Amino acid sequence: MTSLSIVIPALNEEASIASIIERCLAVREDLKREANLDDIEIIVVSDGSTDRTPEIASSYKEIKLIAYEKNKGYGAALKMGFAASKGSIVSFLDADGTCDPRSFIPMCKLMAAQNADVVLGSRMHKDSKMPLVRRIGNYLYATLISIISNAVITDSASGMRILQRSSLSKLYPLPNGLHFTPAMSCKAVLDPELKILETTMPYQEREGRSKLSVIKDGFRFLNVILDISLSYRPRKIIGIIGLILLLVSLLYAIYPIEFYLSYHRLEEWMIYRLVTIMVLGVGGLNIISISEACEQMLQMGGYRKYNNSLLGTILNKIFSQKALFLWGALAILIGLIVNTNTIIEYITTRKISVHWSYVIFGATVILAGLQLIGLGLLLRFISFFVIRIQPEPEPITEVSVSTEKVSTHV
Repeated sequence: MTSLSIVIPALNEEASIASIIERCLAVREDLKREANLDDIEIIVVSDGSTDRTPEIASSYKEIKLIAYEKNKGYGAALKMGFAASKGSIVSFLDADGTCDPRSFIPMCKLMAAQNADVVLGSRMHKDSKMPLVRRIGNYLYATLISIISNAVITDSASGMRILQRSSLSKLYPLPNGLHFTPAMSCKAVLDPELKILETTMPYQEREGRSKLSVIKDGFRFLNVILDISLSYRPRKIIGIIGLILLLVSLLYAIYPIEFYLSYHRLEEWMIYRLVTIMVLGVGGLNIISISEACEQMLQMGGYRKYNNSLLGTILNKIFSQKALFLWGALAILIGLIVNTNTIIEYITTRKISVHWSYVIFGATVILAGLQLIGLGLLLRFISFFVIRIQPEPEPITEVSVSTEKVSTHV
């Protein structure tokens, strides 16, 4: 039996709540027939509304109403609605009149045809009535998610989507605020076990005043996308930063290397360039090491599958525990060999007459070697620690029992 639950979160939407409920009720039979659904339920969650929203919604006997006295947040309202729903497919749309419930028909058809876990309704098309500022923000967030995940997504914060109930356990935990939707989008595209699709939908100007703060909520959206991306793809965020620093240091080192090979010496003014190369190179290696430590912790803890792509396989071998100890020891050995005369001279005379370039080069290589050995030791400790700890299974919902008064009307 395939059934659909439609959850409508509402906060002070007295101007539009009746319209959106009636539109959902009106499309039920078409949804059943065209999307091959057996049953449809409609749940309105009044999230601490102080206007007539719960009163108006309660007048419709065909729906279920959940009313909070205090505001808990957009995401919290959706999660409560999901918990109270019974459908094998759960869905939601905003109560502000911007989304057309008829869009559920092509979304459900697409989910069934391609066996998708999540289907988003995309507002990013030429006929959309989305304000320009929000359109630009959504484009930037969607582009960032697409770059991180290698998946194409056009609307990361869509307020209308459908989900297989079985996918909720993989998507949770999710935030309680308005950044619930970009967090869900980011998790869905980054989880290799979930299939997410998009289809365009009509989008109208909202009725009443928007609850979204472009700046405040925009930063929340960005923050949650970066946080989730770090937990799924640390190489894509941290590793790229380290790689850029490392490449800049190598490019900066080309001229001193060419000069030394030609004249077997370095000029005094080059000390500043070499110090910069040392900082960028060791700093880049340090950041890359952190990204690899995060990547392998996720793999060892069972939070991510082993990356069996060509690049992932190469990086896993280069940064394996044994390889790190080997590279680190080799780097320290090279640094000591380069500065053998320097060390002997200092021990015997307490003076150094060797050119400073040898000291800087040797110190840089030894410092990099110590960094690699340190990372190897860290990963070795983590392998002992993480394997003994199995992650607790995520609950299907995040709804907590509270003594706060909640009125429910069916």
